[in-house]
Amino acid sequence: MLYVTSGDRNYGELAQDPSTDIGKILRIKDDGSIPADNPFVGKAGYKPEIYTIGNRNPLGLTLHPVTGEIWESEFGPRGGDEVNRIQAGKNYVWFIVTNGLHYNAAPTEKSHEGMEDPVLHWEPSINPGNLIFYNGDEIGAARDIRHPRQSDQPGADVDRAESALSRHSSRPRRIHLLADR
Repeated sequence: MLYVTSGDRNYGELAQDPSTDIGKILRIKDDGSIPADNPFVGKAGYKPEIYTIGNRNPLGLTLHPVTGEIWESEFGPRGGDEVNRIQAGKNYVWFIVTNGLHYNAAPTEKSHEGMEDPVLHWEPSINPGNLIFYNGDEIGAARDIRHPRQSDQPGADVDRAESALSRHSSRPRRIHLLADR
């Protein structure tokens, strides 16, 4: 399967429109066809390739190496950057909810019944990039560098540590875990 992220392209309200791919995570087969078990296949008004809706600007996608869950990072507006645990057919609340501020000053909610809250969010923005799960001791002392982050989901199973790189002004966009030499 191929998962494709599609940002809102500054048309946030379209992230809730099921007739467009804007602000969605899409799921297609390697040959470009649509999996029959996609959550919106056969649902009137929905594009069948849609896997999730309400995603602002997803940048990173990764699989948890133990659970196989899909995790995603995305930019928020003026704060409200997020990490989400992606589930088929779920609505990740953009344009209705944000922990940031809309650029046009439109009012926002912080949570909405029936929609998914982020596992983590940041204010102010940290400009998240790619994601990686790391469980090892090769990083050494750098693992002790801490930066607070917030989780609103009970039992999110996330320690409150962040990358040692968060103390620097650089914004890494691609990260890789390489085998030891």
